[in-house]
This record gives sequence, structure tokens and C-alpha cells, in this order.
Amino acid sequence: MVSLNNLEDLSLHTALRGRVPDLISSFLMEIVVKVAKRKSQITTMGHKAKGVILLVEDDTTVRTFASRALKLHGHKVIEAASGEEALKIIDQKHHEFDIFVTDVIMKGLDGPSWVTRAIEDCPDTKVIFMSGYAEDSFDIKKSRIPYSEFLAKPFSLNQLAEIVEQQLALDTEQPNPPV
Repeated sequence: MVSLNNLEDLSLHTALRGRVPDLISSFLMEIVVKVAKRKSQITTMGHKAKGVILLVEDDTTVRTFASRALKLHGHKVIEAASGEEALKIIDQKHHEFDIFVTDVIMKGLDGPSWVTRAIEDCPDTKVIFMSGYAEDSFDIKKSRIPYSEFLAKPFSLNQLAEIVEQQLALDTEQPNPPV
């Protein structure tokens, strides 16, 4: 057990309290990214479809983790911290997106709400909804969005990469899109 022997120890303890989980989380994320980067140098040669992805996540840590994972697999990733920001990016028409990867529950416009608006202009864009909540908690909204899948949080780098590859492989030219 560590004891606080003097005022300096107490001030260091006070300064670090509450930040230690963030520091550990950042450190672990860096390790995961380094391992994934080495692994991806071997595995990305087998990936054929690379896409342009709009990643919408209000949690900075999750957004950074997902963005790095997707970039490691050769995808171009544009990030947004909210549904409103995502719609602004789409309105600028600087990118043609293959996939929207979005959190379900966010402040302001939630995932299904902004995606419903976005697919009016981008009807062939596939969607991956991410959430720590059960999939059936928003199943009715999701059922109205074609080419959409669900990814439960927490997820691994490989789980995210796999579902993105599956979505990229979908044929959006089929007459009846999956709902």
C-alpha cells in the first residue's frame, strides 16, 4: 500500500486522481493500435474493397479508436462528433461516402435520425450503427434504413473491420434492398 508521506505526494495524488483511468486508457489504446498496425501490414494485402467512411461518434476516445482501426485497414475516414456535424459534411459534397458508421445515442440528432435525413441524398450508402445498448432498443428506426447493420460496443478492431468489409461487399444494385 502506498502512503502519502508529505504534501508533494498529496498534491501529485490529487492531480492524478480521476485522470489515471484516462491515462491508462490512452496508453492501452496506443498499444492496441501498434499491435494492430503490425498485424494489418500482414493482413491488409488480402482486403480488396477500400471505402470512404463517415464516422460519427460523440465520444472522442471511441471515435479515435474506430478511426485509427479503419485507417489501418486502408479506408479513408472523415470524422464528425455529432449528427448535425455529419449532415454539414454531407451537404458540402466534398466526399462520396460508401459507409456511414455512427453511434446510435448522441446529444442532438441521434444516429438513426441523422442517417434517415442523409440517405435521402445518399440512398446507396451503407450504414453501421454502433451502440452499447441492445440492438432491439432502436430496431424500429433501423428497419426503415436499407443496407444497415448493428455493431455492439465494446468491439474489437477486427470486428469493426469485418463488418465494414461485409458492408462494402453488399450489392446496392439489387432491386429490393435489405431492411
